[in-house]
Formats: sequence, structure tokens, C-alpha cells
Amino acid sequence: MADEGIKYQDIAKKLDVNNNVVTDWTARWHQRMDEPVRERLQDLPRSGSPDKFTAKQLCKIIALSCEKPEDYARPITHWTAKELADEAVKQGIVENISASYLTKLLKKRHKTPSKSILVKCKG
Repeated sequence: MADEGIKYQDIAKKLDVNNNVVTDWTARWHQRMDEPVRERLQDLPRSGSPDKFTAKQLCKIIALSCEKPEDYARPITHWTAKELADEAVKQGIVENISASYLTKLLKKRHKTPSKSILVKCKG
């Protein structure tokens, strides 16, 4: 889109990301012109500890959060972080996960401000 002359802020709005994400990825794209496309699109190595959960585990937790808690014998109408974390462990999706870490992951990935409804589910 940037090569087509679309402004970074318009790209960011269309992709629902921050302007700096567009700036960073566009700069990386141009800096790594001599590398294959697949490598240019890979995230750069980062400092810090590796992710604690796989993408598959996160997808399963997100899918679970879109289910009704009543379907899992939970006496609530909307998932709380604690209930969802408990159910993810019960279902064997993860060995353990804290409610606060689960909330952090879901907010980061879905930009949801609510603590009682952790993700926006379609349907």
C-alpha cells in the first residue's frame, strides 16, 4: 500500500494498527530488499523470555472464550479472566495460566478494554 502512495496513517487505519507499526514494517521491508520475501516478513529476534504458550494454545483459549460459560457448567453468563483461565486448565489447553496473564494476552491481541468480556466473538 505504501508503494501505491497510500499514507502511513491511512494504512494503519485500514489495518487497525498503530502508525508506528506501519512505519517499522515499511522501513524493514526496504532495509532488507536483498532477502527473500518470506524472511523479510518474519519478526526480528527480540530480547526477553520466549512466549509461554504456542499459537495453537492461544487460538484454543480464544475459541473457548467465544463459547458460553454455561456450556461448561459455569454459573455465569460471561467469562471472567479467572473462570476462563480455570477452564483452559481444566480442558487441558494449558498446564497453568494466571487470570492476570490471560487478561494481558487477550487485551494485547484483541484490544478489548472490558475485564468481564475478554474477546469480541462473532456470531
